[in-house]
Amino acid sequence: MQLEVVRDFRRLHELKGSWQSLSTYSREYGLYQDLDFLASWWEGFGVNHSFHLMVVTTDTGELVAASPMLVERATYRGIPLKVLRFLENGYVPSCGMLLHTEYFTSAVVRICEHLFSFEGWDMVSLAKLPESGGLSRQIVQSAVESGLRVGRLPSIITPVIDTQGSWDDYLKTRTTSFRKQLRGKVNRFNREPGATIRAVAVCESNVGELVRTMSRISASSWKAGARSDLGSDPKAQVFLEKLLSRLAVRNAATVWFAYKEDLPIAFELHLHPDMVTYPLRADFDESYKTLSPGSVLEAEIIKQMFASERIRTYYSCGMDYRYLMRWTDTTLQHETIEIFAARVLPMLGYDIEYGLMPLVRSMRKWFGENHPPEITR
Repeated sequence: MQLEVVRDFRRLHELKGSWQSLSTYSREYGLYQDLDFLASWWEGFGVNHSFHLMVVTTDTGELVAASPMLVERATYRGIPLKVLRFLENGYVPSCGMLLHTEYFTSAVVRICEHLFSFEGWDMVSLAKLPESGGLSRQIVQSAVESGLRVGRLPSIITPVIDTQGSWDDYLKTRTTSFRKQLRGKVNRFNREPGATIRAVAVCESNVGELVRTMSRISASSWKAGARSDLGSDPKAQVFLEKLLSRLAVRNAATVWFAYKEDLPIAFELHLHPDMVTYPLRADFDESYKTLSPGSVLEAEIIKQMFASERIRTYYSCGMDYRYLMRWTDTTLQHETIEIFAARVLPMLGYDIEYGLMPLVRSMRKWFGENHPPEITR
């Protein structure tokens, strides 16, 4: 196995053919495996970071593994460290490596040899790794065998809906109260004059307009108060414009809108590069919250996914929020793995995070249980 490190982002596009071939042999799925998604993410969020792509090939030149990462300067528990991590932020629902099933173990071991060389970084941070895929286990095993300090933290729990089967049969699996509330919201929305829901296929000519419309709705949502709306994030807008332009060629993106008259008041952006649909971003205009446009829109989309012959899974891209967990009992648990170099500063960071902080949390819990707050009347 030969490992090459690619530090020039532009070379990522040269791998398109072999990358697509490798993806057909992967045992996992996820947006982190999609070359268009990764390229768009880097163009939107990669500023001030160092690109670090690891590719593993056999002696015949066959690509059997790829792991796009970046190196950044970060502060970890107050300690300045250089961190090697995935291309990841809130727009990436899960992370991993593109791995050929036949070469899975040997390829991961080869990548770990490079990760654990710590040549230019102090710490490896692998966020949002699915616990069930086997990759986490292999990485931890390799780190332990290398005598390194390893930390594991729970990460997001993502609700997932299997959309194969009948919509009516699926609804019967949900609680009576949920079905009643949902029916009430849908009926109220449908009674509103001019209230409609439409799906807009993303094409090369409407990308700019769609991003502007989504940004306007988001700027009128509750997220605007926290400056987490799409309109306040120019990097995210660049990312979405690049991504939708690429996926438009593949007919792999759709924006669903709820309208009042001809005014879009809610949206949900879906990517569907494979048999999975990913609702990457959703917002609604607070001015119309009495219509519950976000809930009604989500219900209609999920219903249409059951009718689709192409989609098999609705991967919520979110956390186990209460409103999402009312839709499904199936979740995918993720974790974050952190590996530290055997140097003073990274080892100090490990001792604080995995030695001191658990003790502090235990003391806070004990103090809270044994010294309840006084109730004043």
